[in-house]
Amino acid sequence: RISDSKISLISRIVSTIDDYCAMTEDRGYNKPLSAEAALLDIERQVGSRYDPKIVKALRSLLKPLLHNVFGI
Repeated sequence: RISDSKISLISRIVSTIDDYCAMTEDRGYNKPLSAEAALLDIERQVGSRYDPKIVKALRSLLKPLLHNVFGI
């Protein structure tokens, strides 16, 4: 499991946030996903690519933003 891996905690955090940003920003090579779609995509890969605790924290941090700005 990714949470039990030898990859450092800070590397797992940065990787998750970088992937989220890449999914939600227009970088020229693909269309950005909505904030919710990006989170759902990341959540589908919990355990194999993303640490479950980091994804849970990411959703907790973004939840007020998603609710207040987007009504999700």
